[in-house]
Amino acid sequence: MGLWTMLGAMYLATYVMMMARTYSICIRMIRVRDPSNIMLIYNKIGFMAFSIGVFLLVPLIPKVAFSDKARKSFCIGYVNSVTQENK
Repeated sequence: MGLWTMLGAMYLATYVMMMARTYSICIRMIRVRDPSNIMLIYNKIGFMAFSIGVFLLVPLIPKVAFSDKARKSFCIGYVNSVTQENK
């Protein structure tokens, strides 16, 4: 295997782990805080926006895929920004 193949596989695996570990939690938290949120109304477009954003953030925050504390902080920050709550 080449270097680029390994790096691509690691990037893709980290992206899949981040999506699996954060998306459902974030949507559940948004549903509790703001049931009329645009992420819930247009759920397919919201999923696409979330997945593209996470795909771009993988090199910056790979810790979210592996650490429960980092995942919790990421989900709380994301939900606060989507629901416009700045506490």
